[in-house]
Amino acid sequence: MYGARVIDFADGNGMLVNFFDYGVETNVPVTQRGFFVSRTQYDIEKQRVLSRMGYNTYWLDDADTLIAFFNQAYENLINHPELEEVVISRSGELEVESSPQDDQLLLANYGEGFSFDYCVGSREIVLELLIKILFANNLRQLDPDDQRSEIEMAEQIVNEQFSERCVFK
Repeated sequence: MYGARVIDFADGNGMLVNFFDYGVETNVPVTQRGFFVSRTQYDIEKQRVLSRMGYNTYWLDDADTLIAFFNQAYENLINHPELEEVVISRSGELEVESSPQDDQLLLANYGEGFSFDYCVGSREIVLELLIKILFANNLRQLDPDDQRSEIEMAEQIVNEQFSERCVFK
């Protein structure tokens, strides 16, 4: 049920654990799924649902810009190498119905243009996206002729470098 496991004891009793894997040798729960969300969008009910689905929740400080938010997500993702599946949700929405394939990136696309409020994929593809956006932003800041906004720059990266691997919801 939602990734929960039953640990059976020798006396016939058992315990339900809401983690995908449980490190018996260290007695530390280990999960390979991470849900990154802004602190203002945090909701205990959503966290309970995510926990049942096998996701650890990582709170990011509120950021005024897309790049600041992505930078925090990148730093946290680097600090948690155990994560294999990553969800980044600026809006706090729970849209985790099914994971994309390993080589795909799922982006929420609400209405006109791109929305970078929700992104899910494997650790590798999400890190690749974050690194390319953060690197392009550094170059943009050094180039006085580059007048693109953060959203325009990120959208261009998705269109040019991830178009074959993106699924829009």
